[in-house]
Amino acid sequence: QQQKQQQRQRALQRQPCSSSSSASLLTQRLSQTLLLSKTDSLALIQRHRVTVNGHLQRMERWLTAQDEVAVGGHLLEELATTSYWLHKPPGVVLTPEDPLKRPTFMRLLPDKSLTLAPVGRLDDNSSGLMLLTNRRPLADLLAAGSPCPTTYEVELKHPLHSRHLARLERGETFGRWGPPKSLHVGIEPETGSYQLRIEHDFAPASALRTALGRLLDRNIVAYGGLTCVGLGELNLETLGLEEEGSCRPATETEIEQLLSSESCWTTSQLEDAHRGFQGEGHHREERSLPM
Repeated sequence: QQQKQQQRQRALQRQPCSSSSSASLLTQRLSQTLLLSKTDSLALIQRHRVTVNGHLQRMERWLTAQDEVAVGGHLLEELATTSYWLHKPPGVVLTPEDPLKRPTFMRLLPDKSLTLAPVGRLDDNSSGLMLLTNRRPLADLLAAGSPCPTTYEVELKHPLHSRHLARLERGETFGRWGPPKSLHVGIEPETGSYQLRIEHDFAPASALRTALGRLLDRNIVAYGGLTCVGLGELNLETLGLEEEGSCRPATETEIEQLLSSESCWTTSQLEDAHRGFQGEGHHREERSLPM
């Protein structure tokens, strides 16, 4: 153990002779490209997932700008621009591994060697549309509290009373998230069940479930009753992801279309909204990427 620590110290001391602006630590390069914390980046190295110029790395080291870094056989430049759409089934957890042996989103990736982060408005119990990506602009856009019109469908056991709809429209139970953008109640033709469609610019699925639970009690199907069907102008149907568990690469056109959904908000509107969140003690969550 002492010998390994000495080797690590010697490796860190052998900083490249190139200019300091082009030299960086391996964990720094990983965290900047993959949006990982330095701790998670070091864990990738220790799990023998990282190579530099084709050589497997087992500890921290210095890099030059010319060094090629790969994770799971994929160059960082490739991983930085890779994005996948996913129709997440209910009960699939959003961590790469689960101590309770529950199914994870990694099982749904066509290529299990990819290192991607789940970003979107969903939690473990909800289902629907989300992204697996390493692009920071997308992660920021889909974080709770960022303006991205998100459409949810909630399956109900019984029809809603008019007073429930009125309270939802006023946003009384949404707290800091504010009122929804639109509400629509209908009946699913195939099953005959009642459905509530809600569009909200800020609220994640967990906040929506809490807001509805305050009103509806047992009317919401407890498991798998909340689905994200659309992000911005994109939805499960237009993306060809109607089947739960389906996953496919996102095109650049789709990514640009999603990013443009924030442009309808003016700077002053965004500042007012963010001040409201901060006043309620809201903080955007940091996301860790799979290893």
